[in-house]
Formats: sequence, C-alpha cells, structure tokens
Amino acid sequence: MGSFRSPISQEHVDLIKAILNGTRLNEGWFGAISSMTAVLGRMATYSGQVVHWDDAVSKGPQESPERIAWDTKPRHLPGPGGRYPFALPGVYKPY
Repeated sequence: MGSFRSPISQEHVDLIKAILNGTRLNEGWFGAISSMTAVLGRMATYSGQVVHWDDAVSKGPQESPERIAWDTKPRHLPGPGGRYPFALPGVYKPY
C-alpha cells in the first residue's frame, strides 16, 4: 500500500510549495467543475431525468437573482404555512 495524505494536508503542501517556488497556484477550474457537477446532480435528482452539461448551461433556469442587493427578494419564497416549494421527480423540469 502507498502512503496516504489527507486532501487538506496536501492542499497546504501544494500551497507552501507554490509560495516557496514563486509559482501561481490556481485551483479555480477544479472548484468550478465540482460546483457544476453538483448543480447537474441536483437537476437530475429533482427531475428524474438525464441532464447533459451543455443543455443545462444553454437552457437551464436562472438561479441567481437579477439584481444583487440587500433588499432583493429571493426567487423562492415560502408558501402558506411557511414551507418552501420542493421539486418532485417527473414534475420538475430541468430546462
């Protein structure tokens, strides 16, 4: 068996190595891919359908508010009884 280093420890090792070598360390791509994978998983789970990356990007719903400010209302508000609407597979449409 090989040696194991926790991902958190490895992250620190990579950062310190980059600082000592004067190189840039950009993990943004991996963060973006990970986030989009989570979005695709949510869309597929909510709809019960296969969701393709390109379709989700081109036809998917706008999740962020049109205007970002302290007084902006969120897209989803609680209904009667204080409960938020929830997605049902077969009813929720991913796009």
